[in-house]
Amino acid sequence: MNDRTGRFALLVALLPAVFATSDLGAQGANAPIMIQKQGSFAVGGKVLGDPDTRSLHCDHGYVEYQIPVNPRRINLVMWHSAAATAWLNRWDGGEGYQSIFLRRGYPVYV
Repeated sequence: MNDRTGRFALLVALLPAVFATSDLGAQGANAPIMIQKQGSFAVGGKVLGDPDTRSLHCDHGYVEYQIPVNPRRINLVMWHSAAATAWLNRWDGGEGYQSIFLRRGYPVYV
């Protein structure tokens, strides 16, 4: 593991602890999240073979986004390997990272 990879792994490991212990800012945990804009879009993609008979569709992605009212300048992209629900909910039913960061004013792309 190189130095850059090690620093990134450390940052990813520390983020949950930092945000779990910080205050929620202007919006409390039970307050509605105010959304300015939301939507979705597809990115990339290749079709291998003949689309009219047999084909393989690959190298594509689907993104859903929410932008809070008065957003910060930094956008967050939450990439998952299997299911977006990893970012949406906690195992115990609490708010997931998407809601936590939206409350703090970050535009979130999942």
